[in-house]
Amino acid sequence: MAAFLGLVGLQYFSPRSALGAPAARLPHTVDPNSTLTYSLPTLGYFALVVLVSHSFRSRAQVKRLVLAVIALNLRASVMRQAEA
Repeated sequence: MAAFLGLVGLQYFSPRSALGAPAARLPHTVDPNSTLTYSLPTLGYFALVVLVSHSFRSRAQVKRLVLAVIALNLRASVMRQAEA
């Protein structure tokens, strides 16, 4: 996890401006905003796993949480489709 966060920080704080830019010694992304955009959900999922492992003890509690997460994602998907 520390290596992932280090790479995200490197890509965010020292981006390459264009595809035609000279090659750098360290890996970079083309768009630093996409790196940050995709790293935030990853950190959120990690936080959710930690929360579930420390807070929810019974199988019924975990099942309700999983169903709530699925329902929220379905709702968000429907809302995105309605906007398009």
